[in-house]
Amino acid sequence: MPELPEIETIKSVVEPQIQGLTIENVLINRPEVIVHPMADEFCEDVTGQAIFSMARRGKFLIIHLGNKNKIILHLRMTGCLLVTPSDYQLEKHTHIIMQ
Repeated sequence: MPELPEIETIKSVVEPQIQGLTIENVLINRPEVIVHPMADEFCEDVTGQAIFSMARRGKFLIIHLGNKNKIILHLRMTGCLLVTPSDYQLEKHTHIIMQ
C-alpha cells in the first residue's frame, strides 16, 4: 500500500486518544456528509459503542467499534479530524461531533 503520510499521521495521533472511549452522543451539522446509513440511523448505530481501534485503507480512515461496525472517513482535500475538550469552540466547517 503506498505511503500516505498525512493519513498515517492523523491515525497515529488520533488513535491513542480515542481508543477505548465510548461514543455517548453524536451531533450532525451537515447530514449530507453521511453516505450510509442515513444520518439518524448512523447516530443510533454508533451511540453507546466503544472505539476499538483505527486503521487506514488508502485515503480512508476506519474506526472499528466494539459491535463490529465501522465508521469510514474520507477527509477529502481540506478535511481534518480533531480531538478536543467539550468546551472547545467549534470550527466554522464542523460537520460531525462525537462526544
